[in-house]
Amino acid sequence: MPGLNRPTLLPKHWAATDMTNSDQNLTLNKVLAWRSNWSVADKAKIVAAIDILPHPTFRQPPQSEYVNAWVGDERAVEIRPGYLWWPKGRWSASLPADLFPQLHSDDEGVWHELSTFQPRDEVSAQRARSVAICPLCTMEMAANGVCGCA
Repeated sequence: MPGLNRPTLLPKHWAATDMTNSDQNLTLNKVLAWRSNWSVADKAKIVAAIDILPHPTFRQPPQSEYVNAWVGDERAVEIRPGYLWWPKGRWSASLPADLFPQLHSDDEGVWHELSTFQPRDEVSAQRARSVAICPLCTMEMAANGVCGCA
């Protein structure tokens, strides 16, 4: 999909140490019930992504918007409300092409959108980057970088 940007919620690097004792263990049924707006096709894709994993465990870090499927100490797939993300490695190579006809990739991994995917609004993202906050009054400064409080 031209102009598709990988969602920005993913940290730049992950390690097996991200799986802590405070993570919530989930069953596959709980993972599939986690988002009520997933379509039948979305759930089929999630199941297919899980079926290729030998003995996966599911963990949801506290206060997170994702569930990780682990194989041993390796994070195999991250399940987000709108997409599935695989770190660079072997797991995405085994996905059934009929369910995953288009995968997107960057230096960190591979992802596939679900029906609930919402692309990042580039206009809002650009505006958020360009807004300057006055260090004195903490209000948004004018486009010229001058605040009226001074």
